[in-house]
Amino acid sequence: MSSALRWVITCPLHIEKLLDQELRSLGYKDLKPSAGKVSLEAPLEAGFRICLWSRLANRVLLQLGEWDGKDGDSIYQNAREFPWQEHLHPNQTFSISFHGTNQHIRHPHYGSQRLKDALVDHFRDSTGIRPNVDPKNPDVSFWAHLEADQLKLSLDFSGVSLHQRGYRQEQGLTSLKENLAAALLWQCGWPVKAKNGAALLDPMCGSGTILAEGFLMAADWAPGLIRKDFGFKSWLGFDTGIWKRLRQEAIERRADGLDSLPPIFGGDHSEQAIEQTKNNLQRLGILDHIQLESKELALWEPNQDTGLLLSDPPYGERIGQSSEIKKIYRTLGQLRQQRFLNWEFSVILAEESPWEEFQLRYDKRHPFRNGAIPCQLYRMLPEPLAESNSQKHSIESFTVNDSAFAQRLKKNLRRLEPWVKKEKIQCYRLYDKDIPEYGVAVDVYGQQIQIQEYDPPKNINLLAAERRLLEVLQVIPEVMNCKSESVILKKRKRQTGLNQYDRLAQTQERLVIEEGGLKFWVNLRDYLDTGIFLDHRPTRSLIREMAENKRFLNLFCYTGTGTVYAAAGGAKSSVSVDLSGNYLGWAKDNFSLNSLDLRRHILVKADCREWIANQKGTFDLIFLDPPTFSNSKSMRGTWDVQRDYVEMLHHASRLLEKSGILLFSTNNRKFKLDQGSLPNLHFQDLSSELLPPDFARNPKIHQVWKIQRVN
Repeated sequence: MSSALRWVITCPLHIEKLLDQELRSLGYKDLKPSAGKVSLEAPLEAGFRICLWSRLANRVLLQLGEWDGKDGDSIYQNAREFPWQEHLHPNQTFSISFHGTNQHIRHPHYGSQRLKDALVDHFRDSTGIRPNVDPKNPDVSFWAHLEADQLKLSLDFSGVSLHQRGYRQEQGLTSLKENLAAALLWQCGWPVKAKNGAALLDPMCGSGTILAEGFLMAADWAPGLIRKDFGFKSWLGFDTGIWKRLRQEAIERRADGLDSLPPIFGGDHSEQAIEQTKNNLQRLGILDHIQLESKELALWEPNQDTGLLLSDPPYGERIGQSSEIKKIYRTLGQLRQQRFLNWEFSVILAEESPWEEFQLRYDKRHPFRNGAIPCQLYRMLPEPLAESNSQKHSIESFTVNDSAFAQRLKKNLRRLEPWVKKEKIQCYRLYDKDIPEYGVAVDVYGQQIQIQEYDPPKNINLLAAERRLLEVLQVIPEVMNCKSESVILKKRKRQTGLNQYDRLAQTQERLVIEEGGLKFWVNLRDYLDTGIFLDHRPTRSLIREMAENKRFLNLFCYTGTGTVYAAAGGAKSSVSVDLSGNYLGWAKDNFSLNSLDLRRHILVKADCREWIANQKGTFDLIFLDPPTFSNSKSMRGTWDVQRDYVEMLHHASRLLEKSGILLFSTNNRKFKLDQGSLPNLHFQDLSSELLPPDFARNPKIHQVWKIQRVN
């Protein structure tokens, strides 16, 4: 072949200039960048070298020919005369990827089909052998690009896209591709920074792509050494001597690079992300070279004076709620201002991301696309005169003796211990924002401790809030004499719709707890609420006392704990209604756990409002504990307890026997009862009477009324 071959190197959109820089660093000149590609003329060796060393390219295409492609017949006739035998053996498989259309070639599939027919007919006429098409794993791949009436045919030197190094088999929903992560590192000047000993940090590492690509750059490790195969391996023009020489050179450079590595560290608050990162780094064999930590974002500190923080926080496009996204961005802004002024601080944001939450000035901004999502790389350059960050802000290590939170936990334990022992209470609330600065609730479930962190107000410094949360996590195992893995943290935000029932995880890890001599399944990890409302403990006991020989109705029954109490109290029969099939299944499990006969206790999947409006039977005891608000897709319209309670109580009281009792409860702290709207009902406020000792500091946790019909 000619010494001057035509090459087209493709790349993600918007990084053509970076690819141009990379190719120049490999020794190539007279480059022609254009949208999504760089063109050049160079010897055969260039294709092998670029496949081996390019961190930014998608594909390396070697142009083989160019001819008239105004219509299908032109493509076929010219392609049939093309010397395919110089590139492909008739016993080999092939694929053709066709791009572009014109007036006569309306669909790429048609153009591809005409090319395929020409190739097959060429070999059948000359050898009598017909090559087979293999679109998934061909021996040789061809690319055809139709522009106007000209067709350009190329050999796909790379095969599978070069971004697929082979190590990243586990990833998140919005993970950066390997070459895109490398491009952003290149944009931030990481190769030069690494040579000068600067550190690299990604505090939200996801599946670890930025860390892995940063390591490969710093180690002078050719990404092509990782891949097992390339498109040129089965090509008839493959020069094994050139390839072996280039690979040996790359292996020697890697050995030298591994001797002088800068600090690279990162982590994530998600244990799943940490596990994904570890697995990916382990496939590369570099896990021991990168320091990983499971850590909340606000707790990160610089480990040396200079470095690059580069991270890809959630965009809000596919992951996370908007309030949580804004909190992340505010935390990032505070990290920059308070600890990382000496570092380059670069973050990746989607166009719709709330940049204003950073409250920072950026120095440079670079557009790119992460898949279909338009993004920007925002760069905040170092401020060299800033005071040493490590001296300004250090993360404390807390002990029980110097922790105000720990002292309050001890005080609450002393106060509740006699009641817990006397009543044989296994699950209870130990702490609920007793000290305003420690905005958490702490619930005990046997040997497990659940912490719910409330979303802090906007005027609260998020770094300070995160330090107090770290204090909480450190001292609870010591105060409660439990293992740290028995402490479960959840973040409670202001709820809308059915968010209180939204799934947080997928562990399906349940345990059995006991209350009032009964057993219940709870799940402390997968949902915000656990399957049993601790503040309704006395209400459930009252239901048991009142249920003997009664027909019981439980509306918005959740996991059926109230019905289990009613059955244990001798209820003649029961009906439990809820819109969630998941929680009705949970209720069924609770019935089975207590050996209750489901033939007498019916579970109904329905919208409570529609169900109750159409019922004609009567009940002796009804428990109505609706959510504050719901906009479930399974129901018509929305539910608002303040707006809809009058109609609901009217229908519920219609189902009451003359001497029957309706217990109505709500956890809406702003709820106002208008008894005048229901003159046929008598209300008795039981809220204070049914407030358990562990919720005594929070009397607004719920309101409960005993309601009877006025004859």
